[in-house]
Amino acid sequence: MQKVIPALRITDYTRSKEFYIDGMGFQIDW
Repeated sequence: MQKVIPALRITDYTRSKEFYIDGMGFQIDW
């Protein structure tokens, strides 16, 4: 099985973090 790591383009870290973590349910694993 291959591991896929998406590269998400962001211009505003705070707004993007809120969108991807709070809105989409993603998590940061680093």
